[in-house]
Amino acid sequence: MLMKQLVEVQQALKQQLQSNLTHHKRMLAEQSSPPSSSSSTTDKLDACPPDPQLVQWLQSLKVENEVISKFVYEQFTYSDVINCVTYDDLCRLDIRGGPRCRIWQAVQSCREEENG
Repeated sequence: MLMKQLVEVQQALKQQLQSNLTHHKRMLAEQSSPPSSSSSTTDKLDACPPDPQLVQWLQSLKVENEVISKFVYEQFTYSDVINCVTYDDLCRLDIRGGPRCRIWQAVQSCREEENG
């Protein structure tokens, strides 16, 4: 009987922990995602204008506007991406695998052209 109660308590704790973990993941995702297009006018005025060279370059790689928005939100410039960005930086932007690989391959190609 005691064992049964212990198992029930353990299951209840496990469910509570899972619920808390899910809640915290949701909160982190909301905090790290770029603001939606319904941002206030003040937010839009405070933001730096996007680097047109970066936007055009990303479009040439056939990445979605959502991906481009992540770069703009982080205020990257074309020069930042080509000269400084690491693969880990791209991972932190939460870009899906395919676009991330295309962007990283293009970054490496640009770096090789400059060096070689």
